[in-house]
This record gives sequence, structure tokens and C-alpha cells, in this order.
Amino acid sequence: MAKFRGCALLLLTISCSHPGMRGPASIDECASLYKRAPSLSSEESLFRSLVKSNSPVSYHINFDRLKKAVSELESRYPNQLRTSVIGTYDGEPIYRVDIPGWGSGSKKKVIVSAGVHGNESAGVATILNFIDRNIYVNGVRNNFDIVLVPYLNPGGLKNNVRRLNNNIDLNRSFSPKDAQGPTKVLRESLQGERFDMALDLHEAPFRTKFFVIKAAEDDGGIARAALADVPQDYLYTSATGSYPYGIPSATNPNKVAYNLSSPGESVSFNKGTLKAFYTDELKTPKAYTLEAPGKFALERKIEIYTEMVEGFLEQLLRNSH
Repeated sequence: MAKFRGCALLLLTISCSHPGMRGPASIDECASLYKRAPSLSSEESLFRSLVKSNSPVSYHINFDRLKKAVSELESRYPNQLRTSVIGTYDGEPIYRVDIPGWGSGSKKKVIVSAGVHGNESAGVATILNFIDRNIYVNGVRNNFDIVLVPYLNPGGLKNNVRRLNNNIDLNRSFSPKDAQGPTKVLRESLQGERFDMALDLHEAPFRTKFFVIKAAEDDGGIARAALADVPQDYLYTSATGSYPYGIPSATNPNKVAYNLSSPGESVSFNKGTLKAFYTDELKTPKAYTLEAPGKFALERKIEIYTEMVEGFLEQLLRNSH
């Protein structure tokens, strides 16, 4: 995928500046100093195997390693980002990571969240992988102020269960009347902030392909353009070759779960979700739920998922020009 780092290694070695030197704010320039290995999101460092053989996924994030990885981000990348504990739940910290853009030029502000459901940990690893890959990329840092919430459901991640430990679905608790502890923590942290785009990373345990759920019918073509770079075999597509096309429910094939308007692209207006919170309360004009398939090789899934996030940032920038 030709994203922010789409230049040859030779060009990188002869033309890219030191991180302290701010280059031109172009998404098409040779931007990366080097390509970091995605060490934080590797299966060896963040994940452990499940004992339950009937689980739809074969991995379980190691929460202690996750906490350590997030808490060490500032020392790992000095002067490049800020980490803060915005609250606690289940006796565990909920972190926010701020990556301010380089230079004084205008920036797009984006928030990316994950870990709303505790058994959907690929999105959590994707956020860490995104940091690893983009922290020194000029095309990203010159154009965006980025807020990352690596996980919102610490107890669920610990136990590899979807819901909060009080059996509430956190992604149905973002209406004020239904607010839970993590909901309140996030709302207080983001009060008064405005974003140009919000991405909430999920994982559908019984699904086999990726798809995106928009918060609005018309997003200026951002989702469609971002998904155009994803190998089409990895996206839900129409079995008939025409759209709209209904994706069957993962648990009831006779029921339509989402209607596709193009490969991997759907829309939903469900209230109480984090996507709806971004749209309705924070007035974010472009908000999306991204769904990764549970039944997919973990390392490859995180790679594709990271590239999808990068693709959405790139298309937001293109859409604004």
C-alpha cells in the first residue's frame, strides 16, 4: 500500500531529515526516516494463547505487558508524545496518548480508540503498531494532531470477555443515561475537544473479513477511497456483484447484519455506541467503526488494520484539499 511511507529505501537514506527538522507538509513526499519493526504488536510480546479450544480466536492479550508497553511510550519516544491516565476502572488505569503534530501549520485532529470490547484485542495492538510505524513520519506528524485511547475496558481485556465485568456492553453505554465508568472517564477527558475524524477499532470474533461502519451516508468518499487500497479478498463484498448488498449476521445467516454500499463499506446510526458519541456529542463530522475479522492470522491482521488506519488519515487529508 502506498501510504505516507511510499518511497524507496534508497531515497529514505539520502533525502529524509532528522525528526527535529520539520519537512514540508505533503502526504506524497518521501517522509519516513526508517521503517520500524512492529515490535509492540508482535504476538510474542503482547499476546498469549488461550486455553479454551472453542474460542473463535486463538489469542488473548497479556494485559500486564500491555500496561507496561503503554506506560513506557514516553520513554520509548522522548519528546514525541504524551501519555496520561485519564481514569481507572476495575482497578486498572485507562490511558490517553497525545501525539501533537510537528510545526505551527494547521493540523487535522483525529482520535483513534480501541478495546471497548475485551475480547477484541487486535485493535489495541494496532494502535501500538500505528505509533511504532508513524511516530517519525513527516507526512503524519506535519499534518495531524492525534489522540489515541488504546483501551477502554481493562477488565474485559484481562479476562478476554466482551462486556464489562458488570455484564454491561460498553458499546451500548455512551448515551448519558446509560453511562458506565469508562464512558464517564472518556467523556470527561474529551470534554470541549473537537475532532475532524474518529476511528473506533473493533474485531468481530466470528467474522472472516474486514468492513467499516460509517456514521453518515455521505462521508465525502473517504471510507471508499481508504478501502480501495485493501486487498479486495480481505473485505466483505457483494456475492451478486451489485450493491447495496446485505452482509448476513455472523450467528444467523437468514438475517442481514449490515448493508454494503461498496466493498467493505456500510453505515449504521445505532445510538449508545462510541461512534455515535463521537458524532452526536463531540460533533465529529467523520466517524467510523472499523471491524477486523476474528478468524484471521493475527500478525497479518494487525498489519492490514494498521494500514487501514493510515489510509483513513491519508484520505481525510486528501478530502480537505
